Amino acid sequence: MKKLALLALLVGSFAQASDMRQFTNLDGCRVDLEKRGNGDVLYVSHDGQEAIIGVTSDRREGTIAGYCDEPNVVSFGTGVNLLCNAHQNGDYVTRGSAEIDFRNGLTAVTVEGQVKRMFGWKTDLQIDCQNLVERR
Repeated sequence: MKKLALLALLVGSFAQASDMRQFTNLDGCRVDLEKRGNGDVLYVSHDGQEAIIGVTSDRREGTIAGYCDEPNVVSFGTGVNLLCNAHQNGDYVTRGSAEIDFRNGLTAVTVEGQVKRMFGWKTDLQIDCQNLVERR
């Protein structure tokens, strides 16, 4: 629940100015990167799948909307990894991971979300956007 509040804060902080930048690749991936005073929100889409990822400015906290409540966040050089173990998410048990490379603004985003079903885990979301370039 804490991370949902974090995402709401990142997305809904209208009082702070934001800078929206768009990144795409030749495979049809699109990432809208909203840089806010308190962090970044990434709206990722590819082949009809969509994900929203939030990361605070200090790269210590983040969330993957709909899949992660309390992810472990690891910063590495120019990137961030988010990984969350299974947790109760409404009526479902979910888990997820994301890797973001912020080199040259943003060059790659990979996100996966899974839902626990009766016979094991089912991948519900899988987006891999590499070689992103900024659209101007």
